[in-house]
Amino acid sequence: MEAARDYERNIARGSKENPKRFFNYAKKTIKTKSGIVDLICTDGSTATTSKDKANTLNDFFFSTFTIEDTNNTPDIQARNFSDQLMNVVITPENVENNYKN
Repeated sequence: MEAARDYERNIARGSKENPKRFFNYAKKTIKTKSGIVDLICTDGSTATTSKDKANTLNDFFFSTFTIEDTNNTPDIQARNFSDQLMNVVITPENVENNYKN
């Protein structure tokens, strides 16, 4: 058991110089299963296959979107954009002074 700890300490100490060795060790040591867990559908059934999970997630996210009525949009009044900003000066001092206030 002490040998294993020494080995891990050695890998940890050398992780900056040899990060590949660290990540290889971590990948072998940590047994995690990535993926999407089984999902419960709205009808109470369980989605276990990738296709069923994709369809279940699609149904959920599709239900959160609003279908807009594009035939009944509000009228937007025209605006006058003839005014222009002139002689704008930005200096580090101006930014610093405005940031402090």
